[in-house]
Amino acid sequence: MPMFEDVTRALARQLNPGGDLTPLDSLIDFDRFYPFCLVLRKRKSTLFWGARYVRTDYTLLDLLEPGSSPSDPIDRGNFSYKNTLDAQVQVHLKVPKMMKVKGTAGRSQSSTLEVRTFRVTPTALENLCKERKLSADHSFLKEMRKLRENIYVVMEVVEAIEEVTLEQSNNANTDVSLSLALLGLQRSMNNNNVLTIPKGCVLAYRVRQLIVYGKDKWDIPHICNDSMETFFKPRAGARAPAEFVPAILTVPLGEMHKDFKTLKEEIQRETQELEKLSPVERSSLLTSLSHLLGKKKELQDLEQKLEWALHKGQQVTLEALPKDVLWSKNAMDAILYFLGALT
Repeated sequence: MPMFEDVTRALARQLNPGGDLTPLDSLIDFDRFYPFCLVLRKRKSTLFWGARYVRTDYTLLDLLEPGSSPSDPIDRGNFSYKNTLDAQVQVHLKVPKMMKVKGTAGRSQSSTLEVRTFRVTPTALENLCKERKLSADHSFLKEMRKLRENIYVVMEVVEAIEEVTLEQSNNANTDVSLSLALLGLQRSMNNNNVLTIPKGCVLAYRVRQLIVYGKDKWDIPHICNDSMETFFKPRAGARAPAEFVPAILTVPLGEMHKDFKTLKEEIQRETQELEKLSPVERSSLLTSLSHLLGKKKELQDLEQKLEWALHKGQQVTLEALPKDVLWSKNAMDAILYFLGALT
């Protein structure tokens, strides 16, 4: 796992274990995850992973008609996070008459981060919603409406107070002797990684879903669930937007139950679409995915291409997947579920 992602995940676990604080996984994208930035969800939260989001080049303010600017997000306080790991592993393996291997492997990582959190206040959001309507002709809004894509707004961030340099080192020493060949070998390996995180870099964030009513009315509910859609279609006799209350029992994004029964039910629910495939098609898919086991980059590449195809509504023909199966959207969602568990 890249060092930056390793640090942000550990930070999110410390500040909000089991909650809806999402770690940023790409340093290059940190300036696209400030408060009011718009993001799209790559995949929903499951027992295997938290929800993952991708940046856009827009903020909520870009989609609104001109008007007064919202008040600045408030500072909720500073935190200090230190992560130190120093592990030594010794290996001693004997194979009679053949080989003897002795080795030590060590990994050390030290990082100290001073961070603070900023969030959009309820008052600022309420005033913004009252004073500024959506610009119905905005190209991004039109595209997302056509694709029925859900849009999320960054509402809270955890950012670095000062620039910090993180270091990670790995070392390994191995002695190998082959008794039959009378050959002795020694090998040592050192790998040092240094990463500089700039001041103001977003490390983790919280989002809430944007809900659009009609052409230009909008809201960001405090509570939402996976059944809610950004482009809300009211039923006959439904309440007005300002009084809208979801009729379905809602749970906060990121809330996950970790018992085995729930896990089993989730797996059955997420993969039921693959049960519609013929035995030959399922076997072909399993064989294709088994070739990627242990190949993290290839798995991530396949995941990214599938997500892109789903987002654009394109037909999928990928080297890693069987060519003799016509993949539906639901089937691709099920495959993404497997890939998320593997990566």
